[in-house]
Formats: sequence, structure tokens, C-alpha cells
Amino acid sequence: MSQVVKITKVSIKGASPYLGDRNADSSQPIFSKSPTQVMEWLCSAWRRRFNDHRSQRKKYGKDKVLIPLGETVVDLTDKQAREEHSFLKAVPSLVLQSPEQIEAKEWFSAAKRRKTLRESGRNPGKMPKFKSYKRHDHTFACWFNGGRNARFEKVGRRTGIVSITGMNPKGKKLPDDKSRRFVIRIHVRLSQDIRPYTSVQVNWTKKKLFFVNEPLSITPRVSRGLGSVTGVDRGIVHMTADSQGHFEDLPWDTITKLDNKVRRLQRSQERSAKDLGFNSAHSAKKAGKQSKSSIRRDKEIAQTKAKISRVVEDIQHKVSRRLVEDHDIIAVEKLNLAGMSKKAKAKVDPNNPGEFLPNGQSAKKSLNRKLRLSALSQLGEFLQYKARLSGGQIVEVDPKNTSRRCSSCGHVAHENRESQAVFACKKCGHSDNADHNAALNILARALRDHVEEITEFWGGKHPSVRAYKTDPRGLTAGQHSPSIRKPRVLASR
Repeated sequence: MSQVVKITKVSIKGASPYLGDRNADSSQPIFSKSPTQVMEWLCSAWRRRFNDHRSQRKKYGKDKVLIPLGETVVDLTDKQAREEHSFLKAVPSLVLQSPEQIEAKEWFSAAKRRKTLRESGRNPGKMPKFKSYKRHDHTFACWFNGGRNARFEKVGRRTGIVSITGMNPKGKKLPDDKSRRFVIRIHVRLSQDIRPYTSVQVNWTKKKLFFVNEPLSITPRVSRGLGSVTGVDRGIVHMTADSQGHFEDLPWDTITKLDNKVRRLQRSQERSAKDLGFNSAHSAKKAGKQSKSSIRRDKEIAQTKAKISRVVEDIQHKVSRRLVEDHDIIAVEKLNLAGMSKKAKAKVDPNNPGEFLPNGQSAKKSLNRKLRLSALSQLGEFLQYKARLSGGQIVEVDPKNTSRRCSSCGHVAHENRESQAVFACKKCGHSDNADHNAALNILARALRDHVEEITEFWGGKHPSVRAYKTDPRGLTAGQHSPSIRKPRVLASR
């Protein structure tokens, strides 16, 4: 979790920071109070130590033999690095310490992601490489470490200052400087109060600063002794539909408008690439033959996509928090999103060899695009970690026939689903919103298949659950039982 703020300016107080020696013989030391030069110095030093740690990683070369990731392996402690490189001598210690942990976290997160993707049959992608001066944003991080550095001070209603303190080495001081101590003051513009944080990360390229916050516990609004449980159906028409009949939707008008802008810019990029003699915009970009207008469009595409992601993420954060605050246990489908977004299979025309029958690919393409924009997997991740913070639990169930099964009589048929929004049972005549009916089925399946897990969570036998196991209609959606005992200590969950 993090809070992002805009950097408005940077100022240097105290001594002029020592940026290293111009020559190897230390005869020409470099001092500067230029904000741009000082920030670039911190970014370069941080990137150097990050790449030093990354150089110790290994990859599989020919014949599946592990070889170093880079040509040169650098195995230096921070103290040894300061002695070897003059431009590292005055870098604050809590800035110099941060690359090691951040590099390790990035590397092992990538390894875990690749393993998950490979197990699901998807392209695992590549492992991260070195930080590049040209390809990557200029960044650095500084530990807060209990207030030892990266201290934040609010100076106005919407303004604040983050102070990073450093010390020049002995003998490296301008005659006019009273001491060797310097303070880099990063002025930021605020949109909300800053929560307790563990570190700050500065993106100097984008002029942004991130406060890395500690996860806050979520206090449930419901009494844990009542045992509130709900089923949640995730979809496109309704982002979430719970078994109590509550619906949450994404702002599709806004998302569609932004997505159309992205598609329009992408088509323009393709036309520009073909005018230059390339097959695609990607080929032109890879060859370094983009025009200035194409570069501007690339930037605009990235900004628009980021805005779509922010809109979706904001809604999903709010909805997931409400769900975990209101319910002890949330039952969701274990969706195979990779399978759901596959292309429609081609249908060969048996009467006309070489011809194909309509397979609904156009509609499937539009559906796949909406699935990607909906980010249903991200919503599931938000529910998982927020449930842990609140002491709740997420139960995943098999999604088979949850949209075709009647929640009233249990009849399963394809014809029950009259449309995307309407469910009408052909056996008993029960009608309902299709997503609400699916949420009821998800709840029913969770209570049927996960009785032991649920009763263990509540710390005792649940009479309603036992009744439900024998009679699927014995428990209605969201029913609370006052006879449930209070759960065991949930802080460890």
C-alpha cells in the first residue's frame, strides 16, 4: 500500500553535498546545491547499488547451466562500495541500504509470478533485468527507520516537506560551509493526510513521491458472533452481485470513453508505422524509427491506460472493503480467467471445404476486452488480503453451472438463462436477476462443500449449516444465526 504525492520543488539546506571526484586522483571534488543535480546524483547512486545486487543473480544459459546475469559480478558491502566509488561516499546510509531489499523483493516476486503463470498454462514472461539509465525512470528509495530519515512535516493545508539528511565525508567541505551536514528538502502537494509509513520512494522522472504505508487493519462493522456469510458473483454487467441483492457496477461510460480513445490512438500509430514501411507500430518502435508525434501518442496511450486502471482500482478497493467489513465469510467463484478470455474456436463448414461458419468471434473479442478492463482477478486479490486484515475468510467454490442452476429448486438447464440479466427457471417458474441467482448458488455451494472449514472458523457447530447440508433450502441468503459461538482469536488469521 502506498500514497502518492506530487513533487513541487526541491531545496538544499546546510552544506553543499559532495557528489564525488571529477578525477581519479581526488584533486577535483564536486559540490553542488543544484536540486536537479543532487536528485540525479541520488538516483544514479541508487541505480548503481541496485545493479550491483542484481549482478549476483543467475540465469539458465546453454545446456541449462546457471550463469551470472551480468558480465561482471559485483559483491561489495555498502562500506566497500563507498571506499571504491567516490560518488557514493556522501549518499545517506538509509538510501544506500534500500536497493538490496527492494531488488530481492522484485526478483522473488517475479519468480513467484512466473511459477503461477506457468502452472496455469500461460506465458510466464521474463525475469527482471538491470535498471537502465535510458529505459527506466530515475528513482531512489529511503527508509524511514523510525524517524531516522525521510521525515515528513506538514507545513500547510495541502503542502508538506520530506527531509532526507546526509553527511559529507571527512575533509570534503567547502570553506563557506559551517558543517558537513546537508538536508535535501522535497516539497510535495498533498490530497489527503499521510498515514504512518515505512519508507519513501522518489520517482524523479515523473516528479512523484510515494509513501510506502504499513497495512491498516480493517475493523468489521458486523458482530463476529452473528456469523455473517455472503456469496459474491463477479461479472461484467455488474462488477459484484451478492446474495443479499446488492449490486456494484463499474463506471462503464467513463471506461468505454477512455478505452475508445486508446483504440483511436493505437490505430493512428499503426497508420504512421505503415507510412514508414513497417508492419506494425511495435516494429517501428523497436527499430527506433518513430516520429515525434508517434512518441507523443505512445505517451498519451500509456497515460490513458493508467487512468482506466486507476478508475477500476478505486472502485474495487471501495467495494472489497465494504464486503469484508460487512461479512465474516465471503464465498466467490474460482474463476479461470485465462480460459474465459480465449478466442472462439473456428467452425469448419462441412458442406464447403475451406469455408468457415460464423463462430461469434466478433462478440467474443468485445467480451474479452471487457474482461480485461474489468480486472476481476485484481478484485479477488483485494478481497483476499483485506479479509486477512479484517480477520475474515474467503471461500472459493467451483463455478460450474452457478449461472444455470435455479437457486430455488436446484434445476440446471441452459434454457434457464434467458438473457445476460434475466434468469427464469423452466421447471418451477422462479425468476430473478441472473447475477443475484448466481450469487445465491455460490453461497449454497460454499455452505455445502465447506461446512467443516466454516464451522471451524466460527469455533463451533453451526446448526443452520448442518440443516442446509441436508436441505438446500434450509438457509436463506445472508441468514444470521444467534446460536453461533464467537470465533477463536482472529488476529493470527
